[in-house]
Amino acid sequence: MQNISKKIFQIFENSPIKIILVIVVFFISSFFTILQGSSFVSKVIKEKLYWRNTEYSKINSVRPGMNIDYFNEVFGVANYKKISEKNQYLTIHTFKERDYWVQAVASNSGTVLLYTVTSCSEKFKPNINPNPIQSNITLQKSTLSQIGTEPQSLNYFIGNTANTYFYDEYFLGNPSFYERVFVGINDVCPPYLGTNDLFIPDEFTIKKDYKLVDPSVIEFRKKAVINTYAETAPFVEFNNLSEFQIGVDRIDVRNTF
Repeated sequence: MQNISKKIFQIFENSPIKIILVIVVFFISSFFTILQGSSFVSKVIKEKLYWRNTEYSKINSVRPGMNIDYFNEVFGVANYKKISEKNQYLTIHTFKERDYWVQAVASNSGTVLLYTVTSCSEKFKPNINPNPIQSNITLQKSTLSQIGTEPQSLNYFIGNTANTYFYDEYFLGNPSFYERVFVGINDVCPPYLGTNDLFIPDEFTIKKDYKLVDPSVIEFRKKAVINTYAETAPFVEFNNLSEFQIGVDRIDVRNTF
């Protein structure tokens, strides 16, 4: 062992340049080891802290009119599918994502006719941009009244065991590219309406017809923070899709929680 050590010492003693090369190789090796470690740490940080930005980009990368195959590429395989009982050419595709749901109603040719996204976390706040009504729409942040003062219709319903929902519908004709937009609250996310429970007026439990001029509706729209955005493809009449609830149906997917 001593002889080997002496030989190694003699080699380096007679060749100082070899010592330098060994030191350089050592530092280069250490540098790449540290670099790999920092890349791993950077990846973990991005996944933990900035994953929402990735999801926001996915949400804004799809729109009605696209093919359902592209939705499958973006969101993966649908967790739930349901074929229309009235129109066999329509299928609803439901995707459960991290802190949000996506709904896509597609024709038998694969064209998506209705696209809906619902945020299930107060920290998950996608800004829907662009959108046909050119309004600042941010889930878990915007209130109904902030999005618009004159929706075409109010689609409000409070169920006992049935689904509860509140949607304002907008249709601007040519300026909105003949697409319909729905913004509001879906009860698919536990604990369903969350803090919005506080803003449901007592009158709503007995109302069947809601009008924009009603004081209770005005107050509700000021305080109700939306968690759902829906958009139809151009020239699609919602009556043709009315058997499907706007947004993910809580009763249909309750076994997937």
